[in-house]
Amino acid sequence: PSGRLYLDGNVSVEEDSQSIKDRKNLGTNGYIEVTILITPKGNIHNKPIFNYSGLPINNDDDYKYELENIIEKTTRTFSLNNQNQKDNIIDAIKISCRKITKEITGKKPITSIKLIRI
Repeated sequence: PSGRLYLDGNVSVEEDSQSIKDRKNLGTNGYIEVTILITPKGNIHNKPIFNYSGLPINNDDDYKYELENIIEKTTRTFSLNNQNQKDNIIDAIKISCRKITKEITGKKPITSIKLIRI
């Protein structure tokens, strides 16, 4: 065998390894995580919780306000009580958050959406 090998921690990986691709994408585009608490009645409890890194955000409050609005609009089209729609809800929120972030920053971050029922 020949070619380049990378050392990822203590593990040798190939040049086109998914972990290397993910790390390059993370370094270039950043990361955003959204946690949404859902009440037993199927409503969003308070406001979503945002964690992000590697994004050129000038005004945190404006960015969070835009994300809250797009999440509220997106979740209105779904029944948050329906467990069968969980994956569809997550995908729709993920797409919406990436779209807003792309408009504001020009980047499409790695996005993680968490729905937690309380």
